[in-house]
Amino acid sequence: MNPNDPLAQLKGLHLPPEIGLWPPAPGWWLSTILTLGALTYGLYRFIRWYHNTAYRRLALKELKTIEDNYLTSETVSIESAALEKQLGQLLKRTALSAFPRNDTASLNGREWLLNLDKTGNTQEFSKGIGKRLMENRFSRNPSPLNNNDASELIKLCRQWIKQHR
Repeated sequence: MNPNDPLAQLKGLHLPPEIGLWPPAPGWWLSTILTLGALTYGLYRFIRWYHNTAYRRLALKELKTIEDNYLTSETVSIESAALEKQLGQLLKRTALSAFPRNDTASLNGREWLLNLDKTGNTQEFSKGIGKRLMENRFSRNPSPLNNNDASELIKLCRQWIKQHR
């Protein structure tokens, strides 16, 4: 070593200790808390939605049973009156589950069909195939539904159950 060489007298670099993974920086804590909060809120909303729409799933299941029973029956003229009655009852029970009882329970006839139109955002109950729910209700000789009209009526009821607001 040359004593006159100042570079020879330099010592090695002193590195600081490595940064550990724990504890995380404040930004990571905040990010974790916000993520957990968002996941908790999302789960809460999903559970609430699932619970609030359980009546729809039950109504659609019952509608499928009514449709299957109608399609397998052999006496269409008798069964069409029963189909209309069952569909009307199903819609009424579904509406009572979805809307306040005071607003829904007393509705009948044209008012009921207009309410179905309003809540289902359609005109088919008061001006279309949905009129069949009230036309033959108290008739001694109800006019039978053909299969096409029956499937349209069932389709309309299914649409209302799925989409009413």
